[in-house]
Amino acid sequence: MNSNSMPATFWLVWHMMRDRQLLTRAVSEINACRMGQTTSRLSFDTRKLCDQPLLQSSYAETLRMYVAVYIIRKPIYEDAQLLQYTIPKEGMMVISSAMAHMDERNWNLGTLEEHPVESFWADRFLTYDRPTASPSSASPGYCTDSTSVKRPGTLPSSAACADGPAEAKFSLNGYGGAWIPFGGGIHQCPGRHWVKLQMLLSFAMISAAFDIELLAPAQDLKVDMAKYGLGALQPAEKVKFKIKRRSNAV
Repeated sequence: MNSNSMPATFWLVWHMMRDRQLLTRAVSEINACRMGQTTSRLSFDTRKLCDQPLLQSSYAETLRMYVAVYIIRKPIYEDAQLLQYTIPKEGMMVISSAMAHMDERNWNLGTLEEHPVESFWADRFLTYDRPTASPSSASPGYCTDSTSVKRPGTLPSSAACADGPAEAKFSLNGYGGAWIPFGGGIHQCPGRHWVKLQMLLSFAMISAAFDIELLAPAQDLKVDMAKYGLGALQPAEKVKFKIKRRSNAV
């Protein structure tokens, strides 16, 4: 499991550290999950941490971009029809998750489609909902006028939100069969919840304890394709950075 979670965690941390504005937003969510801040021990409410919208969306986007697995299935009772193809009973099907992950027809690309599937966009899995209640009884944090939006990753302008900013929520709705880094059905990876916890908690610990500066944040990293189809892909080159322990870290 660590052979997949470790490179996936690297990509999550790398993308967060190269975008300081994104990092600030993520750290805000992390700080809301700190426990015992008056003690000398760095600890987090892990259940709350794994429920933060931006952190979850960033986690999901990392796996979308950097996990490539082959999913093997076969019809065991009768022939199966897949589009114009007939898969015979006991015939083997091999499905590549990367094809679904990188098919732009499956994904939210932003209001003006300014976030192609080839780029990392931490907000791709965020939705901004409007309640069905009347404006007078609407919950704070939601837009209630006709111009508010519900498209994943699309934030209404402040001018369109008379009742305050819209509330971001993480959602995988509509991505069934498209977001499949752990496979699917009864055979999907049983360690998927642990991987999520490990990635988000590792990032929280690193960002809370250290100040990291990438020396070439605008430079894209090449991906090592040697293990394509076997899980999380690794970087093909080293990353130069400066690291300093925070004065308030323990």
